[in-house]
Parts: sequence; C-alpha cells; structure tokens
Amino acid sequence: MEVRLIIWEITWPEARVIEAAYSESHDHHAEDEYIDYAILRMTCRMSTWLQTDFGPRVLEDSAIEKCANPSALQVCQESRQLTLSKFALMRHGILKDRAFYFRPECDVIWLNTDVTDDIYYQEKLQKYYGQDLGRIESLLVEETEWEGSNMYPGCLGVFGGLRFVDILLDDQPPELMVTDDDTDQDVHVGNDSDDGQPSWTIRYLIRPELGFQGINSVGEPTEASNARE
Repeated sequence: MEVRLIIWEITWPEARVIEAAYSESHDHHAEDEYIDYAILRMTCRMSTWLQTDFGPRVLEDSAIEKCANPSALQVCQESRQLTLSKFALMRHGILKDRAFYFRPECDVIWLNTDVTDDIYYQEKLQKYYGQDLGRIESLLVEETEWEGSNMYPGCLGVFGGLRFVDILLDDQPPELMVTDDDTDQDVHVGNDSDDGQPSWTIRYLIRPELGFQGINSVGEPTEASNARE
C-alpha cells in the first residue's frame, strides 16, 4: 500500500505557475459575437519560470507551456483519492472547459500589472471563480513590480487564503535580520491577523544565474528547485 502511494505521488507534476489571462469564447446571446472572459490558467512549471526571463507579459499572451492535470486522477480510485487530498479544482463560473487542478501548497499565482492595476478585471475574477480563489496560498511577483506597489487591500484582497508572497529578485537578496522589533516589516504584509485582516509571509527567490537559491523570510537559503515542493 505505502509503495503504491509513493508511486502516485511521484507522478504528480512539479510546482507550477498560475497566471491570469483572457479567453475568447462565443457569445450565446449574439450570433457571430465573441467575448473575452477573465480566466486563470496554468502557464508553466516553476522551474521554467525561474530559469527564463520572459519579460513583461500581457493578458492576451498564450500559456508558456502545456500543463496537464495530474495523470493520477484518471488511473484508479486509490490514486484519484490520494491526488484529490492534495489538489484543488479551480472552476470558472461560465467556461466549464477552463477548470484545472492545482496544488495549493506548491503552485503559485503570478499577476501582471494588467491585473494589479485593473479593479474591473479583479472583480471579474471574483465573479467567475468565487470562493475557489480562497484556495490559492502563494503569490509570485517580480521585485520591480513589488517595490512601491499598493497591491493590498485591492488586488491581494481577492485571495482570502493567501499565506505567502514570493518575491523574485533581480539582484542579490536583501539583508533579512529578523528580530522581535522588525518581524512585521520583513515578514508580514498587511494588518495583524488578530484584527481579522489578512497577513502573509514574504519569501525571496533568486534566479538560477544568481545562484538558484530561494531565500526565505528569515534569511535561511534553500534550494529554489525544492523550495516549492
């Protein structure tokens, strides 16, 4: 039994990146008309994202690479039950074929400025995905996009279950000497959770050419290739 469970886990995809985009679909209320729907989708493996600088991406871009749902969902009841214990289904309220499975503890969502600066688009995501957005635990953001940003309470407030903000650094990591006095500044963003407001932990990642390491919120280096597993 234990060996089989290990085998099913081995078949699971590595950590992946979710991104927001547009999907064109036929408007059933008007012949020959199409609507661009706000969607979320898998765009690539986390390792691909870390190893390649894709530059600015927009909502109209295609996914970077194909990301299939876990094959263990289709093998047998045992493999499916085990996989469903770790993966969650992200469902679009209108486009049923846009549903996908993701692993909250490993997969991250990346948002470009088309999303963070557009309240209307954020409202569309909330409308189409509802409570499913609350299952997302980690956000990936480029350092240049994070600096001076005011993403909360607007954009980040959309993800009620957010636990981590992973900042992908362009250069060497900052000094992270966390003490009782500066923990809130270096580790937590947002208000204190005792007030009923979300708070999350900042973690740092650096690209492979800078050492392929992840730097967590207390300054302890970890291998970036394993940081999301």
